[in-house]
Amino acid sequence: MSFDSGKEKTQTIMGVSPEQAVVEMEEAGAWMVGANCGLGPELYVRVCGRMRAVTSRPVWVKPSAGIPQMVGTEIAYPQRPDAFASFALQLREAGANVIGGCCGTGPDHIKRLVAVLASQSSVRKH
Repeated sequence: MSFDSGKEKTQTIMGVSPEQAVVEMEEAGAWMVGANCGLGPELYVRVCGRMRAVTSRPVWVKPSAGIPQMVGTEIAYPQRPDAFASFALQLREAGANVIGGCCGTGPDHIKRLVAVLASQSSVRKH
């Protein structure tokens, strides 16, 4: 599911809330629920927390590297690896079991994400 719409940018383009998405995913038989793409990790902290509040299944979050922008004729994602990774601990605290990257992320984003999470490792009980 991708969340980038609504007043707080916590709905899908069709107006589905994180809670509604979890219910639908679970009813469809998903063993893991989550969100990807969207507008960036800073906006997925709230989405992740809302999903975690209504499920005991693992939560998977793969945000994009910020809000896409047109640079000439190319789409660019402005969030550099350090800025992207700076939200890793907040995502984990919000309940994410799996954290990765979608549009605009590359090897450097993921390396930085891993480094931040490893520096503050903890055992989670979700």
